[in-house]
Amino acid sequence: MSTRASRDEAEAAGFEAPGIDLDNVNTGSTFQAKWGFKNTGTTTWGADYKFVYTLAPHSETANVPRSTLGSPSAQPLGQLANIRSVKPGETAWVTMHFTAPDEAGTFATNWQLQAANGQRFGPVRWMRLVVPQTTGTPLAYRMVAFKNSVANFNSMQPGQQFTAVWTLQNMGTAVWTGDFQIACLATGVPDTQTRTANPMGAPAVNTLRALTGRERVNPGETVDIEMRLTAPTTAGAYAFHWQMRSANGTAFGDVRWLIIGVGGQIPTENPIKPGSSKQVGFGMNVNINDGHPLDAERMNGLGWVRFVFWASRLKKTPEQAYQDRYRQIIQTYANQGIRSLIILHQDTHWGNAPWDNGGWDAYAQQFGEACGRVARVCSEFGDMVAYQIYNEQD
Repeated sequence: MSTRASRDEAEAAGFEAPGIDLDNVNTGSTFQAKWGFKNTGTTTWGADYKFVYTLAPHSETANVPRSTLGSPSAQPLGQLANIRSVKPGETAWVTMHFTAPDEAGTFATNWQLQAANGQRFGPVRWMRLVVPQTTGTPLAYRMVAFKNSVANFNSMQPGQQFTAVWTLQNMGTAVWTGDFQIACLATGVPDTQTRTANPMGAPAVNTLRALTGRERVNPGETVDIEMRLTAPTTAGAYAFHWQMRSANGTAFGDVRWLIIGVGGQIPTENPIKPGSSKQVGFGMNVNINDGHPLDAERMNGLGWVRFVFWASRLKKTPEQAYQDRYRQIIQTYANQGIRSLIILHQDTHWGNAPWDNGGWDAYAQQFGEACGRVARVCSEFGDMVAYQIYNEQD
């Protein structure tokens, strides 16, 4: 009698970089890339298998500067693809979030599968991108803040009116005139691909003047783009998209978007009043930072999940940690109607480590600022996110 030895093997099964031209990537922009793998071995890949950054060479990237491009260097498959297992013969896709360098040039990143025992296997998967040289970008901006007037935007009434405000800062060299345009789009982005695109009552094109009353926004200045929208009258999950355009119609900047959920009936004139406003909510702690799968679909019925927001521990700013890791996590749970209770402690901001070095007053101010930055980037999810400052020992 013979026993077939277990072996981890994989072959490439495709690559996608949706919504971006890898030969013309803006400095500092964030984007997604997806790699497909087919399990050609005899073992089942569990959630503890990882996709890891590798220094192993590849002919396509051998002469190009390589880095993780802002992504964590090792990420569990269970977190990247929300999968618990990939059996022999099956194919799985992993989705990574990257940030382009802040300088011009050609850059690359190499990745490989890693088994639970730490052994790497399968082909080296690579990506190469070009950040073009610019001498000051005429049309550019960064998003400073977003606010939805409806706190529980995932449970809106049919036809409900609401206001969304995007605060933008002009980061280019050109002045935005009142004739600049805000154009609604019918196409989505990777983050809204499971939602139905809907204009929500907005005109196809609006001018900056009409929405803000401003005749000019100088470089460095901020402006509030306020839109009055109406939820669709049919229950479902929806997304609204728009993009900035110059006065002559040249599009610039990322596609901006929001998501809502519509359910229930159109309110009657005499709605039934509940006997009590008190409710019991059920949730659970999830250990997503140590590689456990999100399992969002299996948690239907839970009101919330609770997890720690790592920033300093990952050697990232709160904004980087949010874009690279937590935005996708919060979105995945929100799609199931589950809120996220985020724990903020020393792994969020290590600072001057006053528990060892003293200086608690200085740390308190730094920590408070870090917590505020976390709250700002998470604000697009409204009351689907709450916060807890917590640590047993401190």
